[in-house]
Amino acid sequence: FCVPIEPASWYICTGHVVIWKECGNRAVESSQPTLPFILMDFPSTLVVIAIFFFVFVGFFGNLSFIHTVATNDKIRSSRAFLLCILCIMHCVMLSHNFLNAFRIMGGVQLTKEECVHAHTIPPTMYAVSHQAILLVILGIDVMLSLLNPARYIRIRTIPYVVLLQIPCFIYVVSFIVASCFFDDDRKIAVCNPPEAFPRVGNRVRTQTGLALGVIVLLIYLNIIYLLIRKSPTNAVKRS
Repeated sequence: FCVPIEPASWYICTGHVVIWKECGNRAVESSQPTLPFILMDFPSTLVVIAIFFFVFVGFFGNLSFIHTVATNDKIRSSRAFLLCILCIMHCVMLSHNFLNAFRIMGGVQLTKEECVHAHTIPPTMYAVSHQAILLVILGIDVMLSLLNPARYIRIRTIPYVVLLQIPCFIYVVSFIVASCFFDDDRKIAVCNPPEAFPRVGNRVRTQTGLALGVIVLLIYLNIIYLLIRKSPTNAVKRS
């Protein structure tokens, strides 16, 4: 259940790009002192409250899952470790959004170079990109366990988990490197990570992300089909 809702939770926490950009543009264009939180306009206040709420809920859920896996030997499987890595990546993204809430409250605006050098964008974009591939890998992992359970349970956990991180790392490297090359040094709204990329790189990243989302959806539709086929009711009918 955790895996399909992960993209949705990330979208909820960071999907206010238009509102953030509008808030940021007002802060950049205005020569007046920034307002304290209690006097912020309604869209900014709504975004800040939403960020704090989802950051709290996200950290609670992710850390609770990691703690459960760490303290319960019975559920320490390769999939549990993969989900723990997913939770860690999500916590990195939530931390960035937590800092962004204070940037919105203070009307802080940074340039692309300042945001990257502030060491908040590179870890966040690493986590976003790593998670995108990891979601696909988790779906494939579930399919393998359904198609060949006897072989799946014989897989050595740690080497298997480490091996599956290699495609994630390869996918991430190109985008992290891209964030170090600035096509300009324009100000970006509350250090919004996608805006830190060169425009071409960001367009490729967006299109790739959409393709990966479709792949994840198709994988889980296939998993649902496999579960229905393997259900006791269908097994009785076939017999």
